[in-house]
Amino acid sequence: MKIETKIPAGCGKFSPTLRLLEESPTSIPKIYVFTREEIESHDFTRVLQDFSPENSKRNLRALCSQWHFVVAGYDEEPEELYEIEAVRHFFSSVTILWPAWTFGAATTSLSLWAIALSVLPYLDVRKRNGEVQVSFDNSQVVRLFHHCLPVFKLLSKKAGLSKGKGIKNLDRVAAYLGVEDQ
Repeated sequence: MKIETKIPAGCGKFSPTLRLLEESPTSIPKIYVFTREEIESHDFTRVLQDFSPENSKRNLRALCSQWHFVVAGYDEEPEELYEIEAVRHFFSSVTILWPAWTFGAATTSLSLWAIALSVLPYLDVRKRNGEVQVSFDNSQVVRLFHHCLPVFKLLSKKAGLSKGKGIKNLDRVAAYLGVEDQ
């Protein structure tokens, strides 16, 4: 099934995302910044360490469903993050190595779409009147979700989350990505 969605321009880029978060009436968000240097040098060290199952239970609990992911260094680029080859390669590689970003992602953040779309192999991106419309086959998202599922479950267990809380967080990510009925 083909999905079409509108996403705010600049979603996931550093400055536009911070502006969106500042306008949000919710509590102060936790922001996880990926730098252009990390992305272009394919340096996965920090993200792999931060989301490692070797972290303490307390640290893993603090990571769970809390983070608004942003990418710094691409604000001036005309392309959306998920159109930039270096960004796509970085997040695809991280997802292959250790897809833990789904465990840490705040599902209240539109920036999560920028990361998820960066990983999908086939996108149709159209820009019109300041809006970005993205089309993709939902089966790509379902495959992504199922690839991330074992890591999500492992980190939930290591974080000491109750089965109910782990399932609730997993359901939240599934609903965000539109795969809850898959």
